[in-house]
Amino acid sequence: MIEPHQGEFMGIATTGRRISVRLHEFHLLDGERVTTTWHMEDWMTMFQQLGHFPPA
Repeated sequence: MIEPHQGEFMGIATTGRRISVRLHEFHLLDGERVTTTWHMEDWMTMFQQLGHFPPA
């Protein structure tokens, strides 16, 4: 999903830039029930898109 940066985020003032963030979710199941969930977001790429890290 690509959305514009419309408000302060983690101390970064609004840039209006359109950003795309990849994420993965991992779930541990116990039978048919989810018992644990882990999230992994690509924060480095997001911060690069907002101009707060040097380009890759």
